Amino acid sequence: AINPDFKIKAKLTLIKGAEPFPIQMTKGDAEKYAKFGYAAFKYQGKEYKMLLLHKPGDKFLFLPFLDASNGKTTYQGGRYINNVAFPKTDEVILDFNYATNPYCVYNDDYTCPIPPRENRLDFEINAGEKLYKTSEK
Repeated sequence: AINPDFKIKAKLTLIKGAEPFPIQMTKGDAEKYAKFGYAAFKYQGKEYKMLLLHKPGDKFLFLPFLDASNGKTTYQGGRYINNVAFPKTDEVILDFNYATNPYCVYNDDYTCPIPPRENRLDFEINAGEKLYKTSEK
């Protein structure tokens, strides 16, 4: 179910001139992403700052993240928001209702980006895609 508490408006600080850099993948390889900017927001009175990434050629920004639900109700390696729209102002919407599991959860042939350290949240995101029971795969 959609959880309106996890559609968060954040203040965006762009990172100018960031060159693509290799981000670690689950199989030990790397893919190049550019650091687009930082999205800062408050949740339950605490301040957070997350790194938004852009893969050259993609139409959306990418937010890989870890939260306190990982390993309980969601994939232990984190989840992604793959469809963060390019902002037209200094605000960006982080809609965790669109959080998905990476493809490597479902197929060992895939390798997936590991969320960067700055994208680790200390609270549970009770929104978006969860783990499926083995019998439901």
